[in-house]
Amino acid sequence: MNYFESLNKKIENWYESGGPKLKITGITTDQWAFLLQTFWHAHYKLFENKSHFIICPTLDQAESLYQTLKAGLPQKKLLLFPGLEFSPYADYIPSESNLLKRFKALDLLARSDDNYIVLFTVESFLLKVPPRKFFLEGKFNIKVDDIISPDELAHKLVAMGYSPAVSVEEPGTFSKKGEIFDLFPLSGPPVRLQYFDELVEVIHGIDLETQKTNWDFKPSEVDISLGPSIFTTSPYKDNLRENIPQAAPTFREKFEKRKELFSKVSNNQLFEEYPSYIPLFFKEPGTLFDYFNADETIITIL
Repeated sequence: MNYFESLNKKIENWYESGGPKLKITGITTDQWAFLLQTFWHAHYKLFENKSHFIICPTLDQAESLYQTLKAGLPQKKLLLFPGLEFSPYADYIPSESNLLKRFKALDLLARSDDNYIVLFTVESFLLKVPPRKFFLEGKFNIKVDDIISPDELAHKLVAMGYSPAVSVEEPGTFSKKGEIFDLFPLSGPPVRLQYFDELVEVIHGIDLETQKTNWDFKPSEVDISLGPSIFTTSPYKDNLRENIPQAAPTFREKFEKRKELFSKVSNNQLFEEYPSYIPLFFKEPGTLFDYFNADETIITIL
């Protein structure tokens, strides 16, 4: 029995008529999740060639809806796009983890023709983001049977903004251990490359909790996008310097803050607040509208 049958029919008629925006009132986030699942199963052809962007009032609601839809629509590709989620007047450091989630979503939207359900907040949907070409031009791919030595791969990854680590617990890190090379790309799960001399013999997944090989996951290739440390290199650090004008010495606090930021960047270190400065690393930052075709995307505001 479908408790939303009459509402489903109204939505279907509205969609097929191509009318103006539809407004539904008196429904909670959880009810919307249930409605969306029942409507998708009943009218999947309306969704099969479209992405669906859902803008939620808060990050908590977006995360809750993400988990609900992930369980109810396992066949759909879901992404979470959290924002900075802090007040500029608060003494708070923006989350790097949220930044990496945004970069993962942007990378997939930029490079893939697949259709996604993406969960936003109002704040995250309006953020300035890297231009689309940042993800398209920075891509690197490695396949089984490729010939690239572990040292050469490590050098390549460092140049792409990845950091060496003892174990790969966070996106943007890698670990080189003899014939084993662990890598955690920004746009996918962590992987383990098994080497034979300089040949990539096989690729498996990694269990993040145990750091053991996931034998059930055996991709033939891995896409690698740019890591966060890329912002300590040119032209990104040069753009940042141009976009943050030097304060007069009379504004001592601003003068010292700018000096501290560029001191760290010059030493190939990212400062703590860098996630909120991302647009300033580019001459012309982009918006989410650069990453999707409005005619092929359903946008829902809760």
